[in-house]
Amino acid sequence: MLRSIITGQTLPVGEFEEGWQELVLKRQLMIGEKLDAAGLSSEYLVEMLEKLENKELTEDIKAAIFHLQTSTTYVHYNKGFLDGIKFAMMAEKI
Repeated sequence: MLRSIITGQTLPVGEFEEGWQELVLKRQLMIGEKLDAAGLSSEYLVEMLEKLENKELTEDIKAAIFHLQTSTTYVHYNKGFLDGIKFAMMAEKI
Protein backbone atom coordinates (compact mmCIF):
# COMPACT_ATOMS: atom_id res chain seq x y z
CA MET A 1 0.00 0.00 0.00
CA LEU A 2 1.12 3.52 -0.75
CA ARG A 3 1.18 6.40 1.69
CA SER A 4 0.04 9.82 0.60
CA ILE A 5 2.85 12.19 -0.32
CA ILE A 6 0.64 15.04 0.86
CA THR A 7 -0.97 13.73 4.09
CA GLY A 8 1.16 10.71 5.01
CA GLN A 9 -1.95 8.54 5.37
CA THR A 10 -2.28 5.13 3.76
CA LEU A 11 -4.12 5.30 0.45
CA PRO A 12 -6.82 2.74 -0.28
CA VAL A 13 -6.26 0.88 -3.53
CA GLY A 14 -8.36 2.35 -6.31
CA GLU A 15 -8.45 5.89 -4.93
CA PHE A 16 -7.41 8.63 -7.28
CA GLU A 17 -4.31 9.71 -5.35
CA GLU A 18 -3.15 6.11 -5.04
CA GLY A 19 -3.38 5.70 -8.82
CA TRP A 20 -1.57 8.96 -9.40
CA GLN A 21 1.29 8.06 -7.07
CA GLU A 22 1.51 4.63 -8.68
CA LEU A 23 1.86 6.35 -12.08
CA VAL A 24 4.64 8.60 -10.76
CA LEU A 25 6.52 5.65 -9.24
CA LYS A 26 6.22 3.67 -12.48
CA ARG A 27 7.64 6.63 -14.40
CA GLN A 28 10.61 6.72 -12.02
CA LEU A 29 11.26 3.01 -12.57
CA MET A 30 10.88 3.44 -16.32
CA ILE A 31 13.51 6.19 -16.52
CA GLY A 32 15.90 4.05 -14.48
CA GLU A 33 15.32 1.10 -16.80
CA LYS A 34 15.89 3.30 -19.86
CA LEU A 35 19.19 4.53 -18.46
CA ASP A 36 20.28 0.97 -17.63
CA ALA A 37 19.23 -0.39 -21.03
CA ALA A 38 21.13 2.35 -22.84
CA GLY A 39 24.29 1.59 -20.85
CA LEU A 40 23.91 4.85 -18.94
CA SER A 41 23.47 3.58 -15.39
CA SER A 42 25.53 5.47 -12.84
CA GLU A 43 27.35 2.34 -11.75
CA TYR A 44 28.38 1.41 -15.30
CA LEU A 45 29.54 4.90 -16.18
CA VAL A 46 31.53 5.32 -12.98
CA GLU A 47 33.15 1.94 -13.57
CA MET A 48 34.16 3.02 -17.07
CA LEU A 49 35.45 6.39 -15.86
CA GLU A 50 37.63 4.75 -13.21
CA LYS A 51 39.67 3.34 -16.09
CA LEU A 52 40.71 6.83 -17.21
CA GLU A 53 44.08 8.03 -16.02
CA ASN A 54 43.18 11.74 -15.96
CA LYS A 55 41.44 11.97 -12.55
CA GLU A 56 40.49 15.64 -12.98
CA LEU A 57 38.71 14.84 -16.24
CA THR A 58 37.11 11.81 -14.58
CA GLU A 59 35.65 13.97 -11.79
CA ASP A 60 34.34 16.53 -14.31
CA ILE A 61 32.63 13.81 -16.34
CA LYS A 62 31.15 12.22 -13.19
CA ALA A 63 29.70 15.59 -12.17
CA ALA A 64 28.22 16.11 -15.65
CA ILE A 65 26.65 12.63 -15.62
CA PHE A 66 25.20 13.21 -12.14
CA HIS A 67 23.63 16.52 -13.13
CA LEU A 68 22.27 15.13 -16.39
CA GLN A 69 20.71 12.11 -14.66
CA THR A 70 19.20 14.11 -11.81
CA SER A 71 17.78 16.67 -14.23
CA THR A 72 16.30 13.95 -16.42
CA THR A 73 14.77 12.20 -13.42
CA TYR A 74 13.36 15.49 -12.12
CA VAL A 75 11.78 16.33 -15.48
CA HIS A 76 10.34 12.82 -15.72
CA TYR A 77 8.91 13.06 -12.19
CA ASN A 78 7.49 16.52 -12.90
CA LYS A 79 5.70 15.18 -15.97
CA GLY A 80 4.05 12.51 -13.82
CA PHE A 81 3.05 15.14 -11.27
CA LEU A 82 1.52 17.38 -13.92
CA ASP A 83 -0.26 14.42 -15.51
CA GLY A 84 -1.70 13.67 -12.06
CA ILE A 85 -3.02 17.20 -11.77
CA LYS A 86 -4.57 16.97 -15.26
CA PHE A 87 -6.17 13.63 -14.40
CA ALA A 88 -7.49 15.06 -11.12
CA MET A 89 -9.03 17.99 -12.94
CA MET A 90 -10.66 15.67 -15.48
CA ALA A 91 -11.98 13.46 -12.67
CA GLU A 92 -13.19 16.59 -10.86
CA LYS A 93 -11.08 15.70 -7.81
CA ILE A 94 -9.58 19.22 -7.56
